[in-house]
Amino acid sequence: MAIYSTVTTLVDPALSNLSEGHCLGADVFVDLQLRARGFDPALVILPNAALTAIAEAWAKRLAATEGALGEDSPLIAKAREHEKTALTLVNLLTREGLGLSVVGVASFGTVTLGRG
Repeated sequence: MAIYSTVTTLVDPALSNLSEGHCLGADVFVDLQLRARGFDPALVILPNAALTAIAEAWAKRLAATEGALGEDSPLIAKAREHEKTALTLVNLLTREGLGLSVVGVASFGTVTLGRG
C-alpha cells in the first residue's frame, strides 16, 4: 500500500492506466528526494500535503510515460509537465513544511575582530 498518495485521489482524464504501482513508484521517488535533501522520511508526520502533491505528480508522470506510444505521443508532454511539477515542489521542501523541528543555531564563543 502506498504511503504518500492513493490511486483513488489521482485525477487525470487523460490517464486511464493509473494504478497502485504508480503510487508505489512515487513513494520511492519521494523517499529518495527526502534523503537527498537530508530529511529522514521516517520522521515526517503524515499525512503531509506537500509530499502528497509531489507523489501524485510523480505517479501521474509514471503513468503518462508508461501509456505513451512513441516519441510523438501527447502523453510524453503530459509526463514532462507532471515531472516539472514534482521537481518544482521538491525544490520547495523545508524542515518547517515537513513538520520537522528547526535545527537551532548555537553560539560557542566570541571573537573580536579589528586592529590592535
